[in-house]
Amino acid sequence: MNPYLPTDLPPAHLLLRKMRDAGILDEVYSASGRRAAVLRFSQLLHVAEGRDAL
Repeated sequence: MNPYLPTDLPPAHLLLRKMRDAGILDEVYSASGRRAAVLRFSQLLHVAEGRDAL
């Protein structure tokens, strides 16, 4: 256990699921077998690029 991180935070996969369900993250490639899904935060890309990047 890392003493520098708070222990009351939910696991990352729960946060990612909530963000995907809310439409914040887009799924580029779905998970298959041992391969993880590839997610995209398109709103952040739009802000960083200054236009519709994807």
